[in-house]
Amino acid sequence: MADFALSWEIFMTQGKQHIAHAELEYALRAFNSALALCPSVEDSPNATSYRHQVLGMLGYTNRLFGRYEQAKDILEGALSEVGPSLERVSTSGELGIVYRHMDRFEDAKRTFEIQYETAKQLKFERAMCRAVGNMGMVNYQLSLMKGHDETLLKLAIAQLTERVQIARRIKEHDDTSSCADPSTRTRRCKQVAAWETIGLARLSLCYTANGNIREAIATALEGLNLANSYSLGDSTVLALSRFFYGRALMRDGQLRQALEQFNQHETCSPAIALCKEPSEENRQYLRELAEVGADMDLIDEQGYTALDYAVFAGDAVAEEIVLEGLRRGLYRAAENKLIELRAEARLRKGYRELFQEKLRPVLLGGRGGDRLRILRVVYADALAEDESKNRMFDGFKFMSYSDFCLCGKLPRSSDGLVQRCMAESLTTHPDIAAEFVIFFSYRWINHDQGATSPDDDKNTQYRRMIQATEEFLGLHPYVDRERLGIWMGVSALPMIIAQCNAVISLVDDKYHSRAWCSVEVMMVQALKKSYNLHLWYEHVLTQPDTLEEEGGSRGFLREGPIDLKISMSEKDLTFEEDRPKVLFLERQSKLLS
Repeated sequence: MADFALSWEIFMTQGKQHIAHAELEYALRAFNSALALCPSVEDSPNATSYRHQVLGMLGYTNRLFGRYEQAKDILEGALSEVGPSLERVSTSGELGIVYRHMDRFEDAKRTFEIQYETAKQLKFERAMCRAVGNMGMVNYQLSLMKGHDETLLKLAIAQLTERVQIARRIKEHDDTSSCADPSTRTRRCKQVAAWETIGLARLSLCYTANGNIREAIATALEGLNLANSYSLGDSTVLALSRFFYGRALMRDGQLRQALEQFNQHETCSPAIALCKEPSEENRQYLRELAEVGADMDLIDEQGYTALDYAVFAGDAVAEEIVLEGLRRGLYRAAENKLIELRAEARLRKGYRELFQEKLRPVLLGGRGGDRLRILRVVYADALAEDESKNRMFDGFKFMSYSDFCLCGKLPRSSDGLVQRCMAESLTTHPDIAAEFVIFFSYRWINHDQGATSPDDDKNTQYRRMIQATEEFLGLHPYVDRERLGIWMGVSALPMIIAQCNAVISLVDDKYHSRAWCSVEVMMVQALKKSYNLHLWYEHVLTQPDTLEEEGGSRGFLREGPIDLKISMSEKDLTFEEDRPKVLFLERQSKLLS
């Protein structure tokens, strides 16, 4: 129980730290790791509390990612497991926000009112601060729906003003409190400053709605200055503060100054922030950005664009708005480029969903080596169930080592020797599937113009693969050469390498300078360090670029350098336009950890 509590606390702390820096993928990874621990203490009296806290954070993180259906299901499930408590107050408030983003305003208003009254009874001022602000935002939106209802608008202004006042009161208390250590006080003050910043931004909306533009500009600027002065760390809050200040300037006719705010970003742009949390409200703001020519092609600290976030959230309307903004700007009249951008965004979404939601949970659990076989089944099932992913990603393909030896050269797909792991055959006929699969990482050495094979006319890489495999079999006699497979495919690198038992890198004097080779190295490093299921060797030439008369290059196997430091920005690419792809895969390799 003590080991569980320590590990659980570490994962929860890591997840919250990632959220504070808008690193949502890493936060999901940490919280899912904490959730995976919970079954081990399901008989403990506190098991429900541990599980509820994790579910609350998972719901919150999914909401920040714009995945409202998942967030709603998680949060409703969490509420059903816990009675009246501060945890219930927090979770119900988060559920209310999800309802609001789903345009279920009456449900949101009811949930926030319950949250506020419960927090008030418990004298939980922090929850009161958030609840009253959320009630104000719901009433603002309802006022617009009802034809600018003045009564609701005044109520919204009063509630948002109360939020700002409560936040300032809490912040003043935290600044002078001696009950917490300095780092805790700083963290708490930043959190409350973020609540005040958000309250001021929403107040500016209300002032704009009732025609008080000067007050809207002053209030939004106050919020932006507050966000900057506290260095909140949450790039999304800062980006939205810039948006609301720019919007107030735009309503005052100051378009140039507004665009400076819309296009200024240290990490996250206003367009990106709006795409992270899709709703009809945010789509309208996004339309305003597109119409005035805001830059929709900016990249955040995770390497993603507004289009990436719209696609990942499954928001087709926001996706079209961003594409229209790109047409007006950088990619005017370049439809082919827009098609490519959309395809790449969907590919990145597929990577994140498949690995984080399907494969990683298997790596975290299961029984030893069985996990790799289970991974292949789960991956094959995922492609079989989702036609779009089946089109995007290569299946897990291999050829038997005996067939590979008979080829005499690197085989082509047209040779008909490649087998694809299908979920049904893996489950019902495991005896015919490869028991052990080796992934070869190697660089393209054929420099002939129009070459279709990566190998040269002496079959250097193929001969090295045969030599390396034979030496590998000598080191691992338990591997049955009759059930040994060699991976053969093209795409979905993170998922494919994770399903192979071993990686062998064909190292030469240029191998580690190549970007695609380095991506594969980073992935197997992360897998080996984190799960200890995979083997990694380098086949090193004793006489580089020299062939024996019979049998290929002289070389030997050595274990891969697990602590090798790699920076993808410094690696060589044949086509520089591939740089965003390898940088994306670099991030994915870190998420393997």
